[in-house]
Amino acid sequence: MNFFGLSQIQIGDDPANNNNWDVTRNEDVRSFLFTTGNTVRNAGRQIESIKFISKSGFAFGDNIPVIRKSEMHLNRAEANYQLGNEGDALEELNAFKALRGLDPVTVSGADLLEEILLERFKEFAFEGQRFFDLKRYGRDLDKTYLGPTNFVAFDDFRILPPIPQREVDGNVNLNQNRGY
Repeated sequence: MNFFGLSQIQIGDDPANNNNWDVTRNEDVRSFLFTTGNTVRNAGRQIESIKFISKSGFAFGDNIPVIRKSEMHLNRAEANYQLGNEGDALEELNAFKALRGLDPVTVSGADLLEEILLERFKEFAFEGQRFFDLKRYGRDLDKTYLGPTNFVAFDDFRILPPIPQREVDGNVNLNQNRGY
Protein backbone atom coordinates (compact mmCIF):
# COMPACT_ATOMS: atom_id res chain seq x y z
CA MET A 1 0.00 0.00 0.00
CA ASN A 2 2.86 2.35 -0.76
CA PHE A 3 0.54 4.63 -2.75
CA PHE A 4 -1.24 5.56 0.51
CA GLY A 5 2.01 6.24 2.40
CA LEU A 6 1.16 3.67 5.05
CA SER A 7 3.69 2.57 7.64
CA GLN A 8 3.26 1.49 11.24
CA ILE A 9 3.99 3.95 14.01
CA GLN A 10 3.98 3.41 17.76
CA ILE A 11 2.10 6.25 19.48
CA GLY A 12 2.14 4.96 23.07
CA ASP A 13 4.68 3.49 25.46
CA ASP A 14 3.50 -0.12 25.69
CA PRO A 15 4.05 -1.91 22.35
CA ALA A 16 1.89 -4.84 23.51
CA ASN A 17 -1.17 -2.57 23.77
CA ASN A 18 -2.95 -2.47 20.40
CA ASN A 19 -4.24 1.04 21.13
CA ASN A 20 -0.67 2.34 21.13
CA TRP A 21 -0.28 1.86 17.38
CA ASP A 22 -1.39 3.76 14.31
CA VAL A 23 -0.21 4.25 10.73
CA THR A 24 1.28 7.19 8.89
CA ARG A 25 -0.80 8.31 5.93
CA ASN A 26 -0.60 10.61 2.91
CA GLU A 27 -3.27 13.12 1.81
CA ASP A 28 -5.44 10.52 0.00
CA VAL A 29 -8.63 10.10 2.06
CA ARG A 30 -8.64 6.37 1.24
CA SER A 31 -5.59 5.97 3.49
CA PHE A 32 -7.95 6.21 6.47
CA LEU A 33 -9.40 2.82 5.46
CA PHE A 34 -6.31 1.15 6.94
CA THR A 35 -4.99 0.72 10.46
CA THR A 36 -2.59 -1.53 12.33
CA GLY A 37 -4.01 -4.85 13.27
CA ASN A 38 -3.34 -6.76 16.42
CA THR A 39 -0.88 -9.58 16.90
CA VAL A 40 -3.35 -12.45 17.23
CA ARG A 41 -2.55 -15.84 15.69
CA ASN A 42 1.18 -15.02 15.92
CA ALA A 43 0.95 -13.18 12.59
CA GLY A 44 2.83 -10.16 13.88
CA ARG A 45 1.55 -6.62 13.64
CA GLN A 46 0.33 -5.88 10.11
CA ILE A 47 -1.47 -3.05 8.36
CA GLU A 48 -5.09 -4.11 7.84
CA SER A 49 -8.06 -2.85 5.86
CA ILE A 50 -11.00 -1.53 7.86
CA LYS A 51 -12.90 -0.79 4.67
CA PHE A 52 -15.86 -2.97 5.56
CA ILE A 53 -16.28 -2.51 9.30
CA SER A 54 -19.88 -3.35 10.13
CA LYS A 55 -22.28 -1.51 12.37
CA SER A 56 -21.47 -3.99 15.11
CA GLY A 57 -17.76 -3.16 14.88
CA PHE A 58 -16.25 -6.21 13.20
CA ALA A 59 -15.07 -6.57 9.63
CA PHE A 60 -17.34 -7.74 6.81
CA GLY A 61 -20.46 -8.07 9.01
CA ASP A 62 -22.83 -6.07 6.82
CA ASN A 63 -23.84 -6.27 3.20
CA ILE A 64 -21.38 -4.50 0.92
CA PRO A 65 -22.69 -2.07 -1.72
CA VAL A 66 -22.74 -3.56 -5.19
CA ILE A 67 -22.01 -0.32 -7.04
CA ARG A 68 -20.96 3.10 -5.84
CA LYS A 69 -20.67 6.62 -7.21
CA SER A 70 -16.88 6.24 -7.34
CA GLU A 71 -17.28 3.26 -9.66
CA MET A 72 -19.46 5.33 -11.97
CA HIS A 73 -16.81 8.08 -12.13
CA LEU A 74 -14.05 5.63 -12.97
CA ASN A 75 -16.19 3.63 -15.41
CA ARG A 76 -17.09 6.84 -17.23
CA ALA A 77 -13.44 7.95 -17.34
CA GLU A 78 -12.38 4.58 -18.75
CA ALA A 79 -15.25 4.52 -21.27
CA ASN A 80 -14.43 8.01 -22.48
CA TYR A 81 -10.79 7.01 -22.88
CA GLN A 82 -11.78 3.95 -24.93
CA LEU A 83 -14.07 6.10 -27.11
CA GLY A 84 -11.17 8.44 -27.85
CA ASN A 85 -12.57 11.27 -25.72
CA GLU A 86 -9.39 11.84 -23.74
CA GLY A 87 -10.42 15.33 -22.62
CA ASP A 88 -13.64 14.02 -21.10
CA ALA A 89 -11.78 11.06 -19.57
CA LEU A 90 -9.23 13.36 -17.96
CA GLU A 91 -11.93 15.71 -16.70
CA GLU A 92 -13.83 12.79 -15.12
CA LEU A 93 -10.65 11.36 -13.61
CA ASN A 94 -9.69 14.70 -12.08
CA ALA A 95 -13.22 15.20 -10.73
CA PHE A 96 -12.89 11.82 -9.05
CA LYS A 97 -9.42 12.64 -7.69
CA ALA A 98 -10.78 15.90 -6.26
CA LEU A 99 -13.36 13.91 -4.31
CA ARG A 100 -10.45 12.00 -2.77
CA GLY A 101 -8.54 15.16 -1.86
CA LEU A 102 -5.91 14.60 -4.55
CA ASP A 103 -4.34 17.04 -6.96
CA PRO A 104 -5.41 16.88 -10.62
CA VAL A 105 -3.15 15.26 -13.18
CA THR A 106 -2.27 16.28 -16.72
CA VAL A 107 -1.66 13.05 -18.61
CA SER A 108 -2.70 11.77 -21.99
CA GLY A 109 -2.54 8.68 -24.16
CA ALA A 110 -1.53 5.42 -22.52
CA ASP A 111 -0.51 7.31 -19.36
CA LEU A 112 -4.12 8.42 -18.93
CA LEU A 113 -5.34 4.84 -19.07
CA GLU A 114 -2.67 3.79 -16.57
CA GLU A 115 -3.75 6.57 -14.19
CA ILE A 116 -7.40 5.48 -14.46
CA LEU A 117 -6.45 1.86 -13.78
CA LEU A 118 -4.27 2.90 -10.85
CA GLU A 119 -7.17 4.81 -9.30
CA ARG A 120 -9.42 1.77 -9.85
CA PHE A 121 -6.76 -0.37 -8.14
CA LYS A 122 -6.66 1.93 -5.11
CA GLU A 123 -10.40 2.61 -4.90
CA PHE A 124 -11.52 -1.00 -5.18
CA ALA A 125 -8.80 -2.59 -3.05
CA PHE A 126 -10.02 -5.85 -1.50
CA GLU A 127 -13.20 -5.88 -3.59
CA GLY A 128 -12.12 -8.29 -6.33
CA GLN A 129 -12.16 -5.72 -9.15
CA ARG A 130 -8.45 -5.80 -10.04
CA PHE A 131 -8.61 -9.28 -11.56
CA PHE A 132 -11.30 -8.17 -14.01
CA ASP A 133 -9.41 -4.98 -14.90
CA LEU A 134 -6.31 -7.03 -15.73
CA LYS A 135 -8.32 -9.64 -17.60
CA ARG A 136 -10.17 -6.97 -19.60
CA TYR A 137 -6.87 -5.56 -20.86
CA GLY A 138 -5.15 -8.93 -21.35
CA ARG A 139 -2.53 -8.23 -18.68
CA ASP A 140 -0.56 -10.68 -16.60
CA LEU A 141 -1.27 -11.20 -12.90
CA ASP A 142 1.64 -10.15 -10.71
CA LYS A 143 1.56 -12.25 -7.57
CA THR A 144 5.29 -11.97 -6.89
CA TYR A 145 4.49 -10.74 -3.37
CA LEU A 146 3.88 -14.45 -2.70
CA GLY A 147 7.31 -15.36 -4.06
CA PRO A 148 9.43 -14.81 -7.16
CA THR A 149 7.76 -17.56 -9.19
CA ASN A 150 4.18 -16.43 -8.56
CA PHE A 151 3.69 -14.51 -11.79
CA VAL A 152 0.75 -15.73 -13.86
CA ALA A 153 0.83 -14.87 -17.55
CA PHE A 154 -2.49 -13.83 -19.07
CA ASP A 155 -2.56 -16.85 -21.39
CA ASP A 156 -1.58 -19.30 -18.61
CA PHE A 157 -4.31 -21.88 -17.92
CA ARG A 158 -4.20 -20.95 -14.21
CA ILE A 159 -5.89 -17.63 -15.01
CA LEU A 160 -9.12 -19.61 -14.54
CA PRO A 161 -9.53 -21.92 -11.54
CA PRO A 162 -10.58 -25.53 -11.98
CA ILE A 163 -14.30 -26.26 -11.94
CA PRO A 164 -15.05 -28.54 -8.98
CA GLN A 165 -14.88 -32.11 -10.28
CA ARG A 166 -18.25 -33.04 -8.76
CA GLU A 167 -19.83 -30.34 -10.97
CA VAL A 168 -18.11 -31.65 -14.11
CA ASP A 169 -19.08 -35.24 -13.24
CA GLY A 170 -22.69 -34.24 -12.62
CA ASN A 171 -23.20 -32.39 -15.90
CA VAL A 172 -22.36 -34.03 -19.24
CA ASN A 173 -22.50 -30.61 -20.98
CA LEU A 174 -19.77 -29.16 -18.78
CA ASN A 175 -16.08 -29.42 -19.66
CA GLN A 176 -13.26 -28.84 -17.21
CA ASN A 177 -11.26 -25.66 -17.74
CA ARG A 178 -8.20 -26.19 -19.94
CA GLY A 179 -5.13 -27.48 -18.12
CA TYR A 180 -6.86 -29.16 -15.16
